Amino acid sequence: MVVRNGNGPFDLFLKRYLIFTGTLSAILLIAPGLLIFGLMLMVLPGVFLAVMPTAFLWGAMFAAFYWAGGFLLSPLRAAMLAIAVTAGLVWAIPQPSISAGRRLAANHQLTNVKPVGPIKPFGDIRMESSIPDYGRDPFSCDSRCVALLFEDSVHSVTVNSSRGLSFDNIQRGAAPLSHLAQTYRLKPLSECPASPTVDRNLKSPFGETEQDRWKLGRLHEEYLANDVCLIAEPPLTDYDLLLREGLWGRGWGAGKHSWLLSRNRIILAYVEIRDRSHRPLFRAADTAVEMPIPVLTILPNMEHVFDYQWEWGRHWMPRELIGCLDCSLEKIDAMLQVRRKRDDGRAVFFQPTRLRDRRKVVLQPESLSS
Repeated sequence: MVVRNGNGPFDLFLKRYLIFTGTLSAILLIAPGLLIFGLMLMVLPGVFLAVMPTAFLWGAMFAAFYWAGGFLLSPLRAAMLAIAVTAGLVWAIPQPSISAGRRLAANHQLTNVKPVGPIKPFGDIRMESSIPDYGRDPFSCDSRCVALLFEDSVHSVTVNSSRGLSFDNIQRGAAPLSHLAQTYRLKPLSECPASPTVDRNLKSPFGETEQDRWKLGRLHEEYLANDVCLIAEPPLTDYDLLLREGLWGRGWGAGKHSWLLSRNRIILAYVEIRDRSHRPLFRAADTAVEMPIPVLTILPNMEHVFDYQWEWGRHWMPRELIGCLDCSLEKIDAMLQVRRKRDDGRAVFFQPTRLRDRRKVVLQPESLSS
């Protein structure tokens, strides 16, 4: 058995390496602004500082196995053993969390549904989006809501929030009402209790071109100024068609658990159309989970650029998460069978006298995708 005194050239290099990387890592933990300054000054200094904690971690693991192996093995064999064990550990340690993340994603998937054809909006529509419901004023009827109300087959539009839903709610199609939800409908101007407030910046979301959208919006303004008014009522508890976009997540705000490898955040982004029996007629959904990087690392969480924290390195899988950029009501707009061009014959486009008869328009759910 050969016992080293630990003062060989490589041992001294290893000690200096640990002192250097350990000191820089401690400074970065105490003064996080140094990393931000390095990234702002130049990219390379910032990257150099960002890898210091990982460099110290790997170096400390290697040194522990190298010096432990030195009691039984030659320096070369001890170094080879330390490299193999360190590499195996930095790969193996994150794997249970990665497997758990994959199971989490698999258990929170929604099946995408492609409609057979355009879906005709009718009856009482429930329109839900991820608008916050912590305000005091009821949700307003925007240009999409107004455009739907001018469809002859639509009786009312209830504006609601999709925030706060559980995954089970989303799966089943449950649609609890927010305290700020509101139902809107059109009435002949003669039945309006007061002069209506007309939005002069309406732009229909359904036009085939940008010019069509503005033309339809101006036509809606004309009707709201001269023929009909928009009436707000308490929200209907039921609907004939649900148009919903939403974002659901779990594991957010868990900063105190940032060093737990098992902390996997999850995001589900979706858009869908359901009928009155909660059956999905159209859906586009995607699920992503934040999992540890396959190799154990320590990285800064830069979600908030000027307020970061160190944690185990993580990334989102899959990277193609649609988020809220594509997961919006615009995807639903493309599925609806609605008027997309202005008809200059106003009487043909919309007849206020038919408002009282709209309830007679009844479409069976089976015909929605025909």
